[in-house]
Amino acid sequence: MFSRLSLLVGVVAALLPALISCTARPKRHSVQKTLVNVDGHISRAKKALMRTESTGKVIEGCPLPYKDISTSSWCELHTRSGKVQIATYGMQDGDVVSQTVCKEHVWENHRSAEDLGIPKGFKSADGGPPRALDIGGNIGVTMMLFAKSGYRVTVVEAMTQNRKLLNATLCANPDLQALVSVQPAIVGTPEQAGGVCKVCIDFGGDATVLCPGDSRGPECDSMEPQKQKQMKEEIRVKTLDQIVAEHKLPHVDVVKMDIEGYECQAIKGAHDLLNKMRPRYVMSEIQNNPPSGALVGCTPSEFVDIFRKARYDVFTDRFGGKRLVGEPKIDMYGSPNFFFVSQD
Repeated sequence: MFSRLSLLVGVVAALLPALISCTARPKRHSVQKTLVNVDGHISRAKKALMRTESTGKVIEGCPLPYKDISTSSWCELHTRSGKVQIATYGMQDGDVVSQTVCKEHVWENHRSAEDLGIPKGFKSADGGPPRALDIGGNIGVTMMLFAKSGYRVTVVEAMTQNRKLLNATLCANPDLQALVSVQPAIVGTPEQAGGVCKVCIDFGGDATVLCPGDSRGPECDSMEPQKQKQMKEEIRVKTLDQIVAEHKLPHVDVVKMDIEGYECQAIKGAHDLLNKMRPRYVMSEIQNNPPSGALVGCTPSEFVDIFRKARYDVFTDRFGGKRLVGEPKIDMYGSPNFFFVSQD
């Protein structure tokens, strides 16, 4: 009996490695594929499964850009029109927008265009869905907010890694792809158009634009050496008027700008947009960071005066909300949004 038992144990021991090799799960390879091409068009990726490190979320056919952003993660964004999956930097990266969206599922307590003060049922000049120009798309929170509200959205985003997150988000939300186009560009003045500017980034992910001759320069770390900013990439400059013409936009109804202090340079390249096309609503962040302020090319007061001279009313909390009287007052290190409404 004992000899038979010993024989059986020996047989099992001999077969065990083969059994394990047959039942072990094969290694899953990630698929890295850009969905938004450099010209803004969307292409489809081969089907693949991708698991995020922080949530374990799997979305078939929509890989996250782990090669560029090792902490990237799917998170849930809540809008008035429903919940959507959005690709983020994840909770481990330190990006404030990503952390807030992943934890609270909303950014700045906005869940629809109406939360910004835009009337419900707002229509475009042609009677159809409104057209929004999202300048500084970041990870796509505003893009999704407007697209889920039915807006047609043109996103301008300089950073390649941000656009890769936008790629994944659009892949995961195929019902919105027809509403969105993406333009890789730094927006600047007519004099800067056609040139190349730097995207500077620090170890914490804070990104700024640096063009030749800017007060921030001449190097990425010249203005704030403690942040140890380095050049991430170089991007071609276009004006907003060029982007509107290239995308053949017949009109623009809403503009949002958040480009880390380059808003003044952007609006200098938007003469036709501001004075001829005349979007009804414009929302822009204005920063006030030391040592010499954050806006390149003008002061916050001069920036606001550009809109006042173009016959826009200015509000500090939402479109049509609390009216700004006099000059803007911004706390040190503050970066509030200002809201401009056409008087037409």
